[in-house]
Amino acid sequence: KKLKDLKREDLVSYVEAQVSGKKISGRSEEQLVDAINFYFTGILKRKALTYPLVKRKNSGRSQRKISRKELQRMLDATSNVKHKALMSMLYASDLQRAQLIKLEKEDVSLDKMTIHTTSGEEKKPVVLKLDEDSRELLDQYLKVYKPEKWLFEGAKGDPYSKSSIVSVVRRASYKAGIDEKIPKSKRKPENEMRSGS
Repeated sequence: KKLKDLKREDLVSYVEAQVSGKKISGRSEEQLVDAINFYFTGILKRKALTYPLVKRKNSGRSQRKISRKELQRMLDATSNVKHKALMSMLYASDLQRAQLIKLEKEDVSLDKMTIHTTSGEEKKPVVLKLDEDSRELLDQYLKVYKPEKWLFEGAKGDPYSKSSIVSVVRRASYKAGIDEKIPKSKRKPENEMRSGS
């Protein structure tokens, strides 16, 4: 397909393929969308293609936490088992992005279903419960990806980035049809991933 013939669905599918196949970061994903839309608006003089990463003005509506059924819709709309595992952990536990990306493999016990992390400025040790659904997804992820040190690693073996988590959550919420519940800014979308009604 030629760029001028692209529709919104084509853009979503293309960027999704780039993220999954080439393991580009959240920032690179945004730059890719920006480049395509620059071509549409600057060269073809057409409206920009909408995509879940495109910044939108706050409508003023209150954000609501997602429900278990809505989480399941996000998981069903996601093919990458790493993305499934990290979204499930954000939902079921009280982990923040900063805590999640600092977790090492040894910090999680699948047998005891526990997560060892730290909290607050004093880095106080905290033990969180790992629910059964998250444990199963995490087990699948570890068998497929085999991370060496960090629980969730980037393409070069470094800790997964905060911006990548933002992209994962927003993309899944968009595909599940509940993107209005996830903040469009980069400020803590995991707050809306907390267990709701």
